[in-house]
Amino acid sequence: MNKNILIVLLLILLLLAGYYLFGREVETGVDNIDVEEVIVEDEDEEPEENVEASDRTEVRERLSRMTVDVPDVDSFATLSSGEAAFDAGAGVEGYMTLGEAYTLVSNGEAEFALVHATISTGGSGTFDYVFAVEVADDTLTHTGSAYLGDRIIVEEIEAGPQANGGFDVSVVILTRVEGEPLSALPTVPLTLDFSLSAEGEFGE
Repeated sequence: MNKNILIVLLLILLLLAGYYLFGREVETGVDNIDVEEVIVEDEDEEPEENVEASDRTEVRERLSRMTVDVPDVDSFATLSSGEAAFDAGAGVEGYMTLGEAYTLVSNGEAEFALVHATISTGGSGTFDYVFAVEVADDTLTHTGSAYLGDRIIVEEIEAGPQANGGFDVSVVILTRVEGEPLSALPTVPLTLDFSLSAEGEFGE
């Protein structure tokens, strides 16, 4: 056999042996590498529940500076940090304070804040109301008020949409047993239910 042919055959055999000894090992090593999936989160994106909480906080802060009509008094009050003095008539100064109970509700067309307010018109009574306030990007509009009671405790306000675009509103309060004096501490739980129209007005 020609010497050159033998050399070529030997080279081919060496190449094949090298492939099986080294090439397959490298290939197997690549196949066995564990690749971990890396998920990069957008640091600027807040969780949905945090966004909602931020919106509620922002609206609450805006409510503390809004201007409202004072129920049953021909006057208005402009709040500062949730408090305001107003003209209650006959030279009497009234006083209004926003309470802690508060919620937001929307029917897809408009959003309303429902917030507790306490009003004193100069006498011994301290009257509690729930205010409906339409919330827009640049404005807050006081659309309605519902009377809750005299010298009570308002614990919670809840609301949900109706099929007609209005809202069901429930206010949980603490009141007194019938016949107890108003000076007694309110301890009796009671839920007051109201209907709010799509325009933000309380039903009779």
